[in-house]
Amino acid sequence: MKPIRIEDFREAGTLAKVHGTKGELRFIPDFHFTLKEWVFLSVKGKPVPFFIESIKGSDDAPILKLRYVDSADLAEKLLGKTVLIPGKAKRKSIAFEEELSGFTIYDACEKPLGKIIRLLEMPQQVLAEININNQLVLIPIVEDWILNFDKRKKRIDMDLPLGLLPD
Repeated sequence: MKPIRIEDFREAGTLAKVHGTKGELRFIPDFHFTLKEWVFLSVKGKPVPFFIESIKGSDDAPILKLRYVDSADLAEKLLGKTVLIPGKAKRKSIAFEEELSGFTIYDACEKPLGKIIRLLEMPQQVLAEININNQLVLIPIVEDWILNFDKRKKRIDMDLPLGLLPD
């Protein structure tokens, strides 16, 4: 039998708040994914499995009921724990590795769209605020949309979906 190793998991979010008196916990995910019947919590640096009895609430802040966590006191002991899901950790988004303010975003036709004024970090993604024709536009920094990233030239080439930009 293969041992369970922390390297075989990736961080998926945090248990942020006790909900009610029956041991339910509000989970704040770092990215969108579908919860299965099991999650692992990082306890003293090791993955510990927990069976999910129920899930309710919204996708961006679901409320989890874990088996054997039947009171607010037990749930409180799990606050701040990192939720792990099977899979290798993905490389962090460029937006988290670099300060992108001042970078210019270009479209797939190499037309400059505008300079990034600031980044807005939302729970599910990072948005770049740029000015296009005196109109503030938010562009999601999605790794799959980035064609080229040149740190030296402060340039990001992106293949943006139709309808994202104003006409």
